[in-house]
Parts: sequence; C-alpha cells; structure tokens
Amino acid sequence: MDQKAKLEKLATKVAKKVSPTPAEAREEKQFALDIMKKLGPSLKEAELKLVGSTARDTGLKGDKDIDIFACFPVEMEEEEIVEKTRKALGKIDAKWEMHYAEHPYFQAVMGKYKVEIIPCFRTKPHTKIKSAVDRSPLHMDFLQKNMTKAQGEDVRALKQLLKVHLLYGAESEVRGFSGILCEYLVMNYRSFGGLIETVKDWKPPVRISFVESEKTFDAPLTFIDAVDSNRNVAAVINPTQLSRFISLAGALWEKPSESLFFGKKTKTSNISKALKSRGTTFFFIELKKPEIVEDIILPQLERTKNNIHKHLERGGFSVVSSAYFADQKKAYLFFELASPSVCRVKKTIGPPVTNYKAVKQFVHGKRALRGPWVEEDRVVVEEERGITKAEDLLKKIKSAPIRFGVGSHIQKPLKQSKTHRAIPKLSNEAAQALAEHVFKKEAWF
Repeated sequence: MDQKAKLEKLATKVAKKVSPTPAEAREEKQFALDIMKKLGPSLKEAELKLVGSTARDTGLKGDKDIDIFACFPVEMEEEEIVEKTRKALGKIDAKWEMHYAEHPYFQAVMGKYKVEIIPCFRTKPHTKIKSAVDRSPLHMDFLQKNMTKAQGEDVRALKQLLKVHLLYGAESEVRGFSGILCEYLVMNYRSFGGLIETVKDWKPPVRISFVESEKTFDAPLTFIDAVDSNRNVAAVINPTQLSRFISLAGALWEKPSESLFFGKKTKTSNISKALKSRGTTFFFIELKKPEIVEDIILPQLERTKNNIHKHLERGGFSVVSSAYFADQKKAYLFFELASPSVCRVKKTIGPPVTNYKAVKQFVHGKRALRGPWVEEDRVVVEEERGITKAEDLLKKIKSAPIRFGVGSHIQKPLKQSKTHRAIPKLSNEAAQALAEHVFKKEAWF
C-alpha cells in the first residue's frame, strides 16, 4: 500500500472517531430547524438558512454550534434587518445577547447548544457585498453542490489534525485555517491524502483558486474564494502557521500515525524545576477574568501581552519568552526575562549630523551622563534610565494601562491584579497551558 492510500485509510479511521453519531447529528439539525420554524412567521422578508459545519456534516464530535442566517433583500438597511431579527427573537425563550463582527448578530446558549442568529443580505457570487457575512450562505450553496460525502469525512480528519496542533481557526490568537478553508483544500486536492501529498512540497507563497482572478495578494497562502474572486480565504494565516502545517504534512506523509491526530497532554509536573533550571527571572500577572465571550477576551489578552512585552524590551529588558492563558475564573500574563534589572545607563542614538537643527534640539534636550559624540553619521549620548527594575516597570504599566496599550476589557482587572515572582496556585487548565509553554515542542519532530 502506498503512502497516499495509507493516509486515506487513516483519515477514514480518524473521521469515524471524531464524527458525531447519526443520532447526535439528526438531533442537532432538528433543533436548528425548530428554531427556524419559530422565527419564520416573524421574518417573512428573510430566507432562513442553516449554515456551517452542522449543516454540511463536517463538524467534530462535541461541537455544539448552530449558525442560522436570516438573508434579507439587499435593498434593506442594516439597522432595519438587525432590528427585525431582534424582535423576532422574542418568540424564542432564550437569553439573547447582541455581539458585533462587521455588524451585529445575536447569540444564546440553549441547553447544550450555542446558537447564533446572523442577519445578512441576499447576494450572488462574485458581486459586490454589503457585509462580509453575506458570503456565508453562498459558501453553503457552493459546498452543498460540489463537496462529496467522502470529502466531508476527510474535512473532519483535517480539522481534527489542525485542532490538536493549534492550527485550526481564523481567530487572531490562532491565525490558522478556518473551517471553510479546510473544506476548500480537501475539495481542491480531491481527498485528505491528496492534500497532504501536495502540502508537504509547498514552497510559499502558494496560490490556489477554483475561479479566475486577476487580483494579487501579499500573503504566504492565497486561496481565491469560490464565491468572491476578490477575496483570499487564507488571508489570516501567518508565515509561521503555514510553515508548521507544511512541516506537519511532511512528517505525516513520511510516517502516517493516528497519534498525530490526537496528541498527548504535556505533563504538568516539574514546571517549577524546569523554569528554575533556565536561570531566568519570571513574572506572573494574575487577574480576574472578565465575564466576556472568549472571542473577545482572548484577542485582548494577546494584545495586552504583546504590548507589555514590547514595553519591557523598550525599557532595556531582554524578554526571553512571554505567554497568556486563562481558565474559567482567572487570566494570567507570563513574562520570562534574562534578568530582573538593567544597568542605570542607556545609549540613545540621535539624528544624523547633517541635520543641524535636529542635532541642536537633541543635544540640548538631553541630560547626558556621557556625550554627546558622533558614531558613523549620527549623534549619540548616554542617559540615565528612569526605571531599572522590571517589577517597577510592571507596576507602572498596571497603574496606567491605557497608556501602555492594554485591551479595554483588561484595564480594570490589570489594575487590581497580583504580580508573582513564583508560580501561583493554578487550576488544572491553567497549569496545562503553562506546561505547554514551558515544555514547548512540536509533536511531529
């Protein structure tokens, strides 16, 4: 049996393990249809469509997301379709919350399901759209017509593989492969085996398309949308995530292994010993997790972590690594530094000597410990640092979070947070996340 055939057989085996049972799939679809039936009389102008992996049978076992699109005539206004949808939801006994993407949509937890009702505009492929969500029903129509049942099972195997290795999802904290991109990739290469056979030899930038498009994209991976020739479905993927996928595909092709689809949890023992052995200094900022949906809080934690990392380095501290993670109640920001302090002296490089006016302002605006002098074509001085201890800089950031680019929902919790120089007491979920950071290693190497 050749490698491609081995992969096809393995993908089928994995798909069976990660697919909902037929009874679970029927129950979920019926639940969605019941909601649509209740909404129908109040949304006569709209065409209701069940969209997403639930509708296409490409979701993973345990996924309980139901996406229903209310497709209104394009002549209507956004405010009007949102308000009509909001009123119609009064017919359904649930606690609906309004969320915002490109425009508002509604979300509620109903029993074991997370239900989203998204108002959008009816449109046709390759025509100008009023909102990005207008494409989703078009994707549904395209995939229902063109994707085979066998390919749907291969999509499940692909999603499982990517999910285990943190490559699945278009969210800003993942920058990976969306559900629709997984479906497009399997369709384009006919099967899971065909996809892996090709991906292992990719040399970015890579461009794929079902349709003709003259538009160019500055991206490591471009897949022209089958329903919008001006859109790159893979636009969010960053170079690191694409390289990780190529590397993973190569390892899977060389040695097809079911273990790569399910992974192993990193052991949480010996984290403290491992950190101490590195000879670095680390800080944990422990804060109360805001009661906001993950889609909002996680990107804000990432942005906050990145900005604090940047300001530590601007302050002269060598940041070895940084991370963020959260459990149900708390969030943590982790910073590992080469040293807890920096020297009192910092070197500041000024303007080119040829810019006399700027040089004059620079020299007279500095209280130099040494200098000024000329290096190559620029004026240089040595100044005294205002802050030499990382702990003091973190205190300053916590006291003025807006100034340092802290996410809006993180600002108040950060002011009230605790900073630890040792590992605080962590939940199992938080300890697992820390262990994965401390013992970071790609599973396929």
